[in-house]
Amino acid sequence: MNVAYTKLLKIGGRLCEVNFRKLSPGNYHVDTSDERGNRHMFSMIKSEEGSWKLSSTTQAAWINQAEELIATTIGEWEASGEPGSDGQKY
Repeated sequence: MNVAYTKLLKIGGRLCEVNFRKLSPGNYHVDTSDERGNRHMFSMIKSEEGSWKLSSTTQAAWINQAEELIATTIGEWEASGEPGSDGQKY
């Protein structure tokens, strides 16, 4: 099942279109672009404690600073009951 959605988030003082694609329960591919149009792609992984974390800290500083906002966005979507958010196949 390919579940994908897009959210507009205010990151670093600007509005960013952030694309989320659920790869499996506990694993999301995320991508967005910077002010120059360069794409930034990374993964968010759900830790054993249940919190969402960047899979790597080698991202641009503004992405590292937005980790909590991105994690909150994933958590809210998963709690929303949207198709695919709970891991069930539709």
